[in-house]
Amino acid sequence: MEQNAIDSIWTAQHRTTYYGIRLWPRSSHKSCRSCNLENTVALCLIKEEKAIIVSSASVLFYNRLYSIKSKDDFSNIFNGWRVEFDDDLPIMAGAISHSDSLIYMQPVPRMSNYELCLGVLHSNLLDLSWLSVGSPISELLLRLGFDIEIVQKLISKCNRFYFIHPASVNTHWKDSTEYCHNHLNSNPSFSMIICTTKNNKIQSVEFCNFGDYNLRDDESVKSFIENYWLIG
Repeated sequence: MEQNAIDSIWTAQHRTTYYGIRLWPRSSHKSCRSCNLENTVALCLIKEEKAIIVSSASVLFYNRLYSIKSKDDFSNIFNGWRVEFDDDLPIMAGAISHSDSLIYMQPVPRMSNYELCLGVLHSNLLDLSWLSVGSPISELLLRLGFDIEIVQKLISKCNRFYFIHPASVNTHWKDSTEYCHNHLNSNPSFSMIICTTKNNKIQSVEFCNFGDYNLRDDESVKSFIENYWLIG
């Protein structure tokens, strides 16, 4: 590994740059980046107690809760939650529990599914598999393909994990790597997942759009949801 190598990414929308010590790939050489097909991770940086991980892995960005077809489906999925709909443009829906809030938007009014765009989870009321609150962050990292050495380093040094979809990244290596040609098929309505952890357990999960709430405390998204939906 190139010891303490500094690397960075910057967003396609707002050209915000994020940098840190590169943990993965072990080399900046193009051929090494191409071999990341095996572990679904294009880049992993550490900065202070934060891990910045660029990945399009399905365990992160594919779940039936991310795209909901109809209003009736909201009632079935969020049984016992407060569910509200805003049919003015842009068409939106909100699902709120005592500790969790999810906001959906309908990209094509009255013709497309409701797509998750913002959310904060503090409980395990919803099954998000390895992303569920209370699950070991180490299990999620292993599912992404990190070896045990990297996983141990991440959980010992970091308590906030920023998982970023590569479609949101505008960096010199993105278009030239085999990884990105094979992993840009999906383009979710949210582009970043933030997990806070304690003692290897996921404490909270936040969904947001890269550039809008980038690397701020999760209260920024929580406050937006509370103000918009008048929660409380």
